[in-house]
Amino acid sequence: MGKERKDSMNAAIALIPFVLIRVFLFQLLDKNRYNKAQKFAPLEKNKQGYYIIYQFCQLLLFILPFFNRLQLSNGLEYLGIFFYVVGLVIIGQSIYSFAQTKSETFSQNGIYRFSRHPMYVGYFIFYLGIGFLMASYVYLILLTIFQICAHQIILAEEKWCLETFGVSYENYMKKVRRYL
Repeated sequence: MGKERKDSMNAAIALIPFVLIRVFLFQLLDKNRYNKAQKFAPLEKNKQGYYIIYQFCQLLLFILPFFNRLQLSNGLEYLGIFFYVVGLVIIGQSIYSFAQTKSETFSQNGIYRFSRHPMYVGYFIFYLGIGFLMASYVYLILLTIFQICAHQIILAEEKWCLETFGVSYENYMKKVRRYL
């Protein structure tokens, strides 16, 4: 390996705000809603592999920064910082809105007025920012696989919501886009 630049740092430091927001803030706001958010809608038998790949990719997306450096002079850093910050803001807003929702219904206030799945959107944008900050093609390819699997999980979640909440969720789907 070549010499490391002295002005670069381990990319794992970028994960600290994510963990603080995703785990600690969420539990602080409402532990029951945090626990509910940890559960996934049931997947059809032929689509359960997506869940396994999704979780594996998420693990790798979280581990790879420990073995990479933030590349703060590659031309992508401004785009990376932008996506990183926007992703964190979306995640924080979606957690706040989700935590404010009564447990017997689905979230449709706050950021959920603009996206039916803002947490997933936030994760994607956040990880995209880290991928640019690390200038890692491997990370970005892994993120693409992660997002393909996330889409399948989202489709299953929407099917479950339609079965559970009926017409009110169907009307919500007509008013609010799936992603952006």
